[in-house]
Amino acid sequence: MSFVNNRLFRERIFYNALGGLVLIIIFGWILFWWTEKGQSSTSASINKPCIAIVIDDFGYRNDHIVDGFLSLEVPMSYAVIPGHNYSSDFAREAHSKGFEILIHMPMESHEKLERVEPLILTSSMNSFEIENAILAAFHEIPEAVGMNNHQGSKATEINWMMNIVGGILKRENLYFLDSRTSPQTKAEETIKKNQVKTGHRNIFLDNKEERNYIENQLKKIAALAKAQGFAIGIGHAKELTLEVLEKKIPELLKNGYHFCLVSEVLDK
Repeated sequence: MSFVNNRLFRERIFYNALGGLVLIIIFGWILFWWTEKGQSSTSASINKPCIAIVIDDFGYRNDHIVDGFLSLEVPMSYAVIPGHNYSSDFAREAHSKGFEILIHMPMESHEKLERVEPLILTSSMNSFEIENAILAAFHEIPEAVGMNNHQGSKATEINWMMNIVGGILKRENLYFLDSRTSPQTKAEETIKKNQVKTGHRNIFLDNKEERNYIENQLKKIAALAKAQGFAIGIGHAKELTLEVLEKKIPELLKNGYHFCLVSEVLDK
């Protein structure tokens, strides 16, 4: 009886050890497969043309259009105008879904603004007032990691203003994207001198609210991304823009492009 018990005991140890070894092999294979999959996916993304889309003018609305942009399944950067009814709520929700948030900072334009913005940078302000306005915007929307200009065809041409903006962004470790609303803009070059991570818009998506126009602009962005490795496009929180993106994003992914956050392609 003792011999039988010893034999059973040894068999139990053997099979337990064998089972453990099998589990280790299976786990190791899964870990290897997952690591290789992640590395190949990352490598593939690096080699694909990168499209960075910024959508401006969030904060005014809270409707199905906003819901649609929040449902896009690729990296996107959303620019929020501070001081409006839905600014902080939208930024919080978009950030929670993994989208990048930047302040769409109103700045003085050569043209008369369609509406008076609660926070706006103008040439009549001193450095203290400019700083207070910028800090108030980021205090309201703490999820923001950078800033681009809303309007601003006049302000972005003024060196001293952009130098103040650059100093603040540098201190707060924030980036700047020049929307290039003026061909004479000095924003990017001046702010860059403050050692701020910077870049500029390559193409506007929706200057015209026409489906064919927006689709063609997106094609131009894709072509530029293919030529130089990346491209930055700016659109607006509009229904037609959303519809075009919903339709064309799957096609672009299928054709070998990938989408990235604008912060990933600055200073390139």
